[in-house]
Amino acid sequence: MLRVESLRAYGRDVDLATNLRAERQGTSRTVRFEARTAPESRVTVRGETFRFPPLLRVRLDPGRTLAVEPFSVRHVGGGAIDASGSVRFGGPADLRVAVRDYPLARIPGVAGIRAPGQDASIGQVLRGQLNASFAIVGPSKRPCLSGGLALTGLGWAGRPLGDGRVAFRCVPGGTRFEGPLIDARAIRGQVRRAPTLKGTVSVLIDGRGLGRSYLGG
Repeated sequence: MLRVESLRAYGRDVDLATNLRAERQGTSRTVRFEARTAPESRVTVRGETFRFPPLLRVRLDPGRTLAVEPFSVRHVGGGAIDASGSVRFGGPADLRVAVRDYPLARIPGVAGIRAPGQDASIGQVLRGQLNASFAIVGPSKRPCLSGGLALTGLGWAGRPLGDGRVAFRCVPGGTRFEGPLIDARAIRGQVRRAPTLKGTVSVLIDGRGLGRSYLGG
């Protein structure tokens, strides 16, 4: 067994107090890692502060599979991000990520930007919440994304914009997405994986193409 009773990291954007433990389970070669953090532990990302999960457990199996038990990272201004899953090195991945009741205006780096056409910041004029649930599955080098996201209570500078919902599903060579977004305008498109790490994104809104964007280098 390996045990670290007290570990502290402190700086302008991080305050982490934790203890660590690693031990082999019984007579197997499986190793379990555990980290417990103090309630005041936090990290700030581009102006937004998040609380570390109080408990994080990771298991490393003999078959070179890394499994992370469910945990949550909470945003100080409301909302949370949940994650769990497993990855086999050189093999399949099965990861789950969810976002719960996250305020759109508090996405890191967004709140302080000046709102287009407004004498105010985006944090002052944007309203609405984000909920999402995604599965990332398939070969670890080229996984596929599926799931959905929902935008509720959308508003801009006092003008209500309704709700939006976009579904994502795996298709050969990439991920397809579609659904009504802002003001019930339909959005659909596809992210395609190229043979290299590059990819393309094609988007249409109400049937009108916005062109093609290229990902990667």
